[in-house]
Amino acid sequence: MQEKCERGHNSVFDGRGRHTNHTVNPAALNGAIMAHINTYPRYEHHYCTAKLGQFYLSPVLTLDAMFADFVIKHPMIADAHRKEQVYRRCFRDSNLTIGHTYTDTCRKCDILDVELKIARRNNNVRQIDVAVDARRVHLDFAAIARNQLIQDELRSQNDPEFVMICGDMQKVLTREHSYID
Repeated sequence: MQEKCERGHNSVFDGRGRHTNHTVNPAALNGAIMAHINTYPRYEHHYCTAKLGQFYLSPVLTLDAMFADFVIKHPMIADAHRKEQVYRRCFRDSNLTIGHTYTDTCRKCDILDVELKIARRNNNVRQIDVAVDARRVHLDFAAIARNQLIQDELRSQNDPEFVMICGDMQKVLTREHSYID
């Protein structure tokens, strides 16, 4: 300490903590990773249309496969094969998920989508119009139901005599399927 003071160093650098020899990822690495993640097609969550930014990637993808593709497509990045944790962190920050959740699909919407795809594949204009109209009517009914749910929720908060009970019975009740046309 005395020697350092004699040499003109009035304060002594505390060498504990963060050292200068740690590895730092280049700033361009995060940009390249995000650009690679954004090359995959995104799908909007069906029930999250009111919340912007809720997207998912195809259920056939995995983070391992995406990272392997990143390593192949970016050979100029030094030690790219060692950056998997950085890739996973960037994916987590991107607000994406892989695959839709079970509750994210509406059976009626799925059926109408299949009917529309078949009609488009067959180039049948009449079937396309029918499928588009049926889907629009279904989505209109869903919007009416959502609006009614919001109104009932507000009424239950303001009116003490009104009680709203809401439950998802999809996994609770079982019933036999009837095949009556």
